[in-house]
Amino acid sequence: MKPRYFIFRIIMLLLIGFFVACEEKDTGIEPDRKVVFEVNYANSAWFKQFRGFVIDKNGMVRKYDNPADWNAVKEGSGISASQMEQNLSQTSESHYTVPVQLLEQYISLADNISSNYTKPVRRGADHGIISYYAYLYNDKKQTYTPILLGQTGDIEIFNTDKNAVEILEWLSGIYEHAYN
Repeated sequence: MKPRYFIFRIIMLLLIGFFVACEEKDTGIEPDRKVVFEVNYANSAWFKQFRGFVIDKNGMVRKYDNPADWNAVKEGSGISASQMEQNLSQTSESHYTVPVQLLEQYISLADNISSNYTKPVRRGADHGIISYYAYLYNDKKQTYTPILLGQTGDIEIFNTDKNAVEILEWLSGIYEHAYN
């Protein structure tokens, strides 16, 4: 075998190995699922404020601030995959990323949350509301269904399911990091 041909083969094998290593890892999360959690702050007392972040399936925390055409979620009704894509297009990457293994752990908790809520309690006025959501994804219908984990601020309500409580505590910490 000629030395040039041998070196060429080695370089090609190294390049193939490099590209295989760079492929997106199988995280165990549905391939079409783009977003898994969201935290947002809304206040219209003096002027409209709407900001927050979503955590995508790769653990990237993606922030938004008063997006023009945000598809808002409501408990009990979902949004389509295309609406979620539109929302994602209005976000920007933050400096914070969640390790995929940790993300998978919280996703498995979210998939088993029941809807047991405390009664809403008014805590103030003009403070705004911070809402914490986990998203369930229906691959067949290509829809995202939000599950409210908790809401703080002017009106407080909490999901009492132990999985929801654990995820809410974790997301609260990310919210502090993202905006401080």
